[in-house]
Amino acid sequence: MIQNLKTSFKRHTLIYFYSLVILLLIFGIYSTSGSEHMPKVLIYVVSLFGTYILLNKFSFKSILAARKTYLRNTFSEKQQDIISYSIVAFILITFIIHHIYLGGIPILDAMHVNNNTESAQLRRSITSEAPRILNYIVSFNLRAFIPFMILLFFIKKKKGLYLLLILLGSFYSFSLMQKSYVVCIMSPVFLYAIFEKKYLHTLLHLFLIGLVIYGQFIVANPRANIEANPIPTEEILQENKNGFNAQDSLLNSTPEVIAEEPTIEDKFKPSSKVFSGLYHGLVYRLAMVPGKTASQWFDIVPAQKPFLYGDGYRWLAAIKGNTYHNYFLELYPIMYPRYAARGLKGSVNTASFVVDYSNFGKLGLILAGIILALFLTIVEALFWDDFKLKFSLNLYPVLIISSTMLTTTLLTGGWGFLLAMYFIFLSKKKELN
Repeated sequence: MIQNLKTSFKRHTLIYFYSLVILLLIFGIYSTSGSEHMPKVLIYVVSLFGTYILLNKFSFKSILAARKTYLRNTFSEKQQDIISYSIVAFILITFIIHHIYLGGIPILDAMHVNNNTESAQLRRSITSEAPRILNYIVSFNLRAFIPFMILLFFIKKKKGLYLLLILLGSFYSFSLMQKSYVVCIMSPVFLYAIFEKKYLHTLLHLFLIGLVIYGQFIVANPRANIEANPIPTEEILQENKNGFNAQDSLLNSTPEVIAEEPTIEDKFKPSSKVFSGLYHGLVYRLAMVPGKTASQWFDIVPAQKPFLYGDGYRWLAAIKGNTYHNYFLELYPIMYPRYAARGLKGSVNTASFVVDYSNFGKLGLILAGIILALFLTIVEALFWDDFKLKFSLNLYPVLIISSTMLTTTLLTGGWGFLLAMYFIFLSKKKELN
């Protein structure tokens, strides 16, 4: 029984990961709105798991045949070296360009702010005031190129390049004032080091993650001196909820989620500062925020805003010749009217299946389940018998799709680049059984 479960987990790792995501999301939705929206979630879950089971039961041989035919690595060692060194050069050049554009190191400017509101505004300005193309490049670097290259050079034992990128990545994430960046950068190599029982490296990666996060807190968080410089409670709440969470995108302004009244997440939040930090990073950001946002979307569509019938996708609206409606932005004033009235703007991102529901209703939930099941099956085929790298490279992207669209995670979220680079550099060339 245990052996069968282990075999199943190794073969279907991603759907097990996503099952955790769904459970966290259900917890958040139920905590926010009770059972009102559970039928919608159930339609999506049945579609997803039903499609996945059917694909793997009746089409598995065809999938493996396609894997042999289309997903065979033909890159030589020389070609791989040229590509990897080109990516490193791209990282270094764009890192320099980005900091020239910023005019320095943002977190050092944060040392001079007076309160948490100013700190949050400074953090948001790093991306909100930058050209879109630069934000794309930064996203690709932090969420794909740097984490993958660190892992690649660790595996190939190229110590100089490994140390260069791990230090650069740590400094980059530290300077941009987002705690999640260092987790994103370090998680692939950290997980892989655990699998390989490289415990010294595991501790090094964990130390760097802790050092960057602690350093950001000390340097950029005026609450460290709260006794000497009291800050209004409302501003503290704003700072708490304006940091990066799973639903934030480098290409969208961060939502101004200031508690108008005590909310369900406040009721669950423990009083201890240590446990509150752990709670905020795990339960709150992975369950409460995505669950609350999904519930609000379900509340608003179609009661206050109509189904879009495809006009919520830029490409489909263009094909139809209709106006594109960005509900990520359009729903913000409805969800947070007090702050919209003050001129604040934000983006309320949510999971793909919720966006699909806002376009096509229950049919959208069914289609969302089918699409994700097909995608996860293809990714499983790409990694097939390479469990360690499948786990290491895909855990973080799967966890964050509770709050981002699949297409966003693949493109600006860097998941597509991670899969492509795995195929080029690390996928096995041997024939499958």
